[in-house]
Amino acid sequence: MATVKTRHRADGTATYRVAWKASGTRQGLWESETFASKAQASRFRRDVDLAGQRWPDGWVKGAGYGGCGTHPTIVATGSNCLWRRQGG
Repeated sequence: MATVKTRHRADGTATYRVAWKASGTRQGLWESETFASKAQASRFRRDVDLAGQRWPDGWVKGAGYGGCGTHPTIVATGSNCLWRRQGG
């Protein structure tokens, strides 16, 4: 099962990290996503659980559902989102 952990930044603000083992197995790698609100994190945790401890369909890491968002390392290419290499 995915979990939500509260993390406090140096400036005192809180972030909420959803973490889970890929495919729900002991051998699975840890995956995570961070949110600004506990409500967003709780909804995403539920989606990960419903997806069988996998990234939910349509989710773009760092950007959310259905779009590339404004993440600096994600670029839109037609209807797809691609990760851009850091520094290039």
